[in-house]
Amino acid sequence: MPQLPLVLVPVCLLAAPAAADSILDRLYVGTDVGVSIVPDIKTRQIAATAGTIGLSGLEIDMDAGVDWSIELGLRLSDSLAVELQSGYVFNRVNRASGTYTSIAPDPVAGGSGHFGQVPILANAIWEIPLTPGESGVGSLKLQLGAGVGAVNIQGSLTAGGGGAVTGIEMSADGSGWAFGYQGTVALLWSLSTNIDVGIRYRFMGTTGVDLGPISEASGALAPGNLETDAVFTNAIQASLSIRF
Repeated sequence: MPQLPLVLVPVCLLAAPAAADSILDRLYVGTDVGVSIVPDIKTRQIAATAGTIGLSGLEIDMDAGVDWSIELGLRLSDSLAVELQSGYVFNRVNRASGTYTSIAPDPVAGGSGHFGQVPILANAIWEIPLTPGESGVGSLKLQLGAGVGAVNIQGSLTAGGGGAVTGIEMSADGSGWAFGYQGTVALLWSLSTNIDVGIRYRFMGTTGVDLGPISEASGALAPGNLETDAVFTNAIQASLSIRF
């Protein structure tokens, strides 16, 4: 009898399509670190009550700080990816300004403390080749990203009084969650077939957050919480991405 099955088996094996990439083959990890700039953080006023002093126009001026992030991503195609991101943003307080409202307005003096932010964001990433026809070592690409999620903000502030309220010192130390969103743009260079390095600009914004009560030892300040308006962070970072 003809040995037809013996001929067909190797032919079928040779014609079988290559296996699709597994999820592990499409994963990557990334990290970014750099300088964070946080514009003045505005806070909600505390209204004076009978026999107490109120607080209005309190703004917190921040020093430059550090923005570090880490990402775990999944490539959906050569140009599109999704990722989860976390990290830490830290900035010290330079000074606080505002007005204690009593019989006559008096200035808030000095200020110290810090703000920390821990984002948990889901991002969409789009990569655009800048060296057409080249996708290997030495190629350049532009990366655009956008994300949404939640940001845990920790704030610590101590500030005194001037003028007639010299000697008053208020303090607050707490944390809260806010809705967060961001946009990023990066210029990346392929160091090897699976490693990219580059520079990234990141903008992150949050809604306001309640950081808990402000205390004042003498009891002269009306009771209230340190409630911020929106918090914005600008960062310039060095970037590293490693594909599996």
